[in-house]
Amino acid sequence: MNLDYQKINLEKHEIELKLRYLKLTRVTKKIQEVVTGREDLDPSHFLNIYDQKKKNLDENKKKREAIMDKKIYELRSEIDKKKKENLEFNIKLKKLRENVNLKEQIIMLDSEDKDQEEVQDVKDVNNKNNKKKYKNFLEIARVTKLKNLVQQYYEEIEYLRTELDKLRARTFPSFLQKPDQILYPDEK
Repeated sequence: MNLDYQKINLEKHEIELKLRYLKLTRVTKKIQEVVTGREDLDPSHFLNIYDQKKKNLDENKKKREAIMDKKIYELRSEIDKKKKENLEFNIKLKKLRENVNLKEQIIMLDSEDKDQEEVQDVKDVNNKNNKKKYKNFLEIARVTKLKNLVQQYYEEIEYLRTELDKLRARTFPSFLQKPDQILYPDEK
């Protein structure tokens, strides 16, 4: 009794699977003939249909993977650009913070000097404080002057490098022309 029940359940499950496959296939004339009973069931026809579906799915999968790889590459390049921009902004931020700190120190020293001029009760203390503040002020001025000189030297070195490249190009000419320097015979 138990074996008969299991056999019936297996047959029922097999029929459900066949019905599910039948629902997934396109209804062609051949399938209509098979369903109505006009023609015998040919498994090779179903195999061909499933093989074609599998090929189509594989092709679509490859196309989607190619599109996804392209998007991933674009996103990675965009991420790299953003990281470079962040580094540039961090450098600018550091420079701005240094400048702000220097200006704050200068303003603080100027305001303290004005306060010191108003109060001259104890001359020894004032003289020592004034000297220290003046030395700090001179140190800050010297540092900013040196930074400005370094920046000027960098610009001058860059200018000299470009001039050197121009001179080398004259001395050892190559017949390659930069796109912005192309001379057309009609325009001479």
